[in-house]
Amino acid sequence: MDGVLSTGDTTSGGRLYVRVKDAAAARPLIRKCLAEQAASCRVIDLKTRHLPPEQRTAVSLIVQNDQDVALRELQELADSLRAELANSPRLVDAWSDFRADAPQLHLDIDRQKLARYDVSDRRVLEVLAASGAPGAILDPRFDVRLGKEEGRWTPDALKGLKVRNGTGEMVPLAALVSVKEVSGPRQINHLDGWPTALVSADLAPGATIEEARKACRDAVRKAGVPKGFRVLLSGTGMEKREDVTKNR
Repeated sequence: MDGVLSTGDTTSGGRLYVRVKDAAAARPLIRKCLAEQAASCRVIDLKTRHLPPEQRTAVSLIVQNDQDVALRELQELADSLRAELANSPRLVDAWSDFRADAPQLHLDIDRQKLARYDVSDRRVLEVLAASGAPGAILDPRFDVRLGKEEGRWTPDALKGLKVRNGTGEMVPLAALVSVKEVSGPRQINHLDGWPTALVSADLAPGATIEEARKACRDAVRKAGVPKGFRVLLSGTGMEKREDVTKNR
């Protein structure tokens, strides 16, 4: 990849970030390397990071349902649409941002034990953040959930951390919290009050934006959209979202 990648490659939370000199040339090389490692990727031009997520790629399908209780069905529809986009010769890097069953660790902080050991809940959360645990919610008013990435964050691994108390002593985290493995969405985004999943893709070499948008409409038609769901088409250069399911 000489001449394509620049220096300063970093990793964070199980993710690899690579600065590139030529985004167009880097895309196929990155996809090829990750395919050889059986990994998945999403290639994003950082120049678009100020834009809404739906406009950072050539085309996006905003998948919505009218009730929070149907999150698994929302994921199933998003996965089906992603598969359809991935099969289109006009598109590359098909991606969905939503998982209803992402593995997580749930931490229950025992306030009585915090008082007994003279440890503040804020100190516990600061230790979790400093440890590099992904997805820690840094507000003691809420339950603490951590994303599990690559098996690194197990209950035993978290309990091995230590917290400094008010007198300077180190207290094992295991003495302050209980940990259990759970699954659920990392976060639930809403648009116009509807739970939302984003499915996006970029142009394949030689494809036009109109061909990409048509591929999205075809994907929605092939996947089928159940009652209670709608799909909006958006992406680069689209000032208004198009309701692809309006006339079904």
